[in-house]
Amino acid sequence: MKICRGEVASIERSNDVVTTGDGSVRGRHVSLIQVDGARVIFKSREMAPISVGYYVSFVGEPQTGQFLAHACRNDSTGWSSKRQGAGCLLTIMVLQVIIAVPVLLMFAMILLSLVTPETDYGLAMLMAFPFGFGCILLYIMVRVAMGMKLDKKAHQILADLS
Repeated sequence: MKICRGEVASIERSNDVVTTGDGSVRGRHVSLIQVDGARVIFKSREMAPISVGYYVSFVGEPQTGQFLAHACRNDSTGWSSKRQGAGCLLTIMVLQVIIAVPVLLMFAMILLSLVTPETDYGLAMLMAFPFGFGCILLYIMVRVAMGMKLDKKAHQILADLS
């Protein structure tokens, strides 16, 4: 994690809107901010109260030609971004795994009982489904947990700045 501090030279704002399958709409505010020659990208659920001439501090990761901010503080007004968190997403995913593992194991055992030397071994290939599904769920959970950890670390670094 790196720190980017300075005076805002320019700012562009936009919204990133996603419609979910159940018809609800989720959105984020995206700010492209020029700070002391660095292009900073900051995404949050609320619009960052930052204007040209304000002094700001960002904590994040430098990428090719830009700085991806995880936390932001407006040093001119004292405003700080809130931790993004994943809400109850991680809890729901853990519950899905707890429920899905026994169901997928039963599915696998039923498939194994159908496979005999006289039957087509194509059914055995379906055994890959429970394993693949579990791997996908595990990958998503790890990515969400890593994002939450980065967000927490960035906000802690920002809080320690004086």
